[in-house]
Formats: sequence, structure tokens, C-alpha cells
Amino acid sequence: YLRGKEYGYRSFLESDFRIAIRMYEKAVELDPTFALAHAKLSEVHAGMYWFYYDRSEERLAMAKEAVDRAFQLNPNLPEVYIALGWYHYHGYLDYDRALEQFAIARKSQPNNSNILGGIGFVQRRQGKFEQALANIKRACELDPRSGKLAEEVGETYMLLRNYPEAERYFNRAISLSPDVPLAYNYKAWIYVLWEGSTEKARAVLEEALQNIGFVEDRFIILRSVLLNVFDGDYQEALDRLSSCKLEAFDTQFFFIPKAQLYAQINGLMGNQQLEQA
Repeated sequence: YLRGKEYGYRSFLESDFRIAIRMYEKAVELDPTFALAHAKLSEVHAGMYWFYYDRSEERLAMAKEAVDRAFQLNPNLPEVYIALGWYHYHGYLDYDRALEQFAIARKSQPNNSNILGGIGFVQRRQGKFEQALANIKRACELDPRSGKLAEEVGETYMLLRNYPEAERYFNRAISLSPDVPLAYNYKAWIYVLWEGSTEKARAVLEEALQNIGFVEDRFIILRSVLLNVFDGDYQEALDRLSSCKLEAFDTQFFFIPKAQLYAQINGLMGNQQLEQA
């Protein structure tokens, strides 16, 4: 259970989520009445769906089955309502029901960073950025060793165009979790949004390569390609795409087929035949 919790909260990486699922499944196999482990298992299944690692109805059903089992075992457990909050948010974008469940859990655990983070993330989706920032920052204060929460504070500041504060929190996230790509991705991008500096952005992605090694991360790869395009290094952009195993950059934020990028870059190069092909 503790290993599952460690990997479930460490990052948003699919590899971490899959390890967490295996650990939680082992926990409930050893003790089928372990309501807390069932609730946490539900959260990670919902996360798999949310981050587009598995957008199947079967994955959502697994999240629902796990939280229903937790509820049957202990309907008074706050973590059951936290899991229900994530299920409604991540599974169906049902903000009101998610907030209702988080509010129930918060009555008994007012300083739970997972609850405050969940409330803040929903508020951010609702466009309530200042309220979201307050809750996510509070969650980060309560869990100061969480690189994931530091990255989320930085992302919220980025959306508010407060780039100096965003930079500060992305640096903190990187120092806490130097092997997780997401904070590098956002830190690189704020230099484009803030200063129009592809040079600074490239330096951040290079730092990611030095700290992590080969990074086959869809956000990092796409940023690298776009930076090449912005600098007019079209052949470099095509080469980077060719080395990528992904057929599309598929996330909750965008869906960009690799073929579309090939066409657009060839169009910028004046290769009309290849653009239309």
C-alpha cells in the first residue's frame, strides 16, 4: 500500500501510475477488506483515464468498481469521498459533483493536500484561477516535498501570466523531482511566452536530457519540434519527428497527428508536393 501511495503521488507519469496500480492491487489481494487501498486504487485508475494513458470505458469501470468496494467496506472513510471526487472530475468533468465529494471529505480532513489540490484543480478548470491558486498553494505548503504539487502551482501561475512566480515553482518542482519531465516542459514554454526566448527554452530541454537521459515524452518532443520550427530549423524539426515513435501527440489538451506536423513543416519549407501528400 505504501509503495502504491508513493508512486501514485510522485508524478503524472504513466509508468508511475502502473506501478501504483500493481501495488494497490497487491494490497487488496492480501487484504480484500482494505477499504483505503481500494479507494486509492480507484484514484489511480481515474488518473489513467484523465491523462489519456487509457481512455477506455473499461478503465473508468475499474475506477468505479474500486471506489464502490471501498464505500461498501467503510462508507465513513474520507478517502472514499476523495476517490469519488476524482472519479467525477477525471471521468466525467462533473465539477459540481466532484466538489461535493471533496467537501464531504474536507469536513474531517481540512488539511489534506489531496483534497485541497482536487478542489483547486476543479476551480482552475472552471476559470476561477485566484481561488484555484490559493487552494493549490495551500496543498503545496502542506506537502512541501511534492514536486507534483510544486509543478501545479507553477502551471497555475503560468495561466495567470505571472511568469516569475511560475519559474520559481517550476525550479522547485525540478529540484524535488529531477527525473520527471513535466516541469521542464512548462519551464521551457514560459520562456517562449514570457521573453520569446527559444534559446532559454532549449537550455531547459537540454537540462531535462542531462537529468533524465533520453526523454520520450510527448510534451517534451512536441516542444522540441516547435522550437525548431520557431527558429526556422525545419529539417531539424523533421528529423526530431522522424525519431519519435508516437503516431500522434494525444493529450487532454490537444490531438496532433504526426502526419499533420510533417505536412505543415514541409509547407513552411516550400515542399508543396510533400505538404499535400
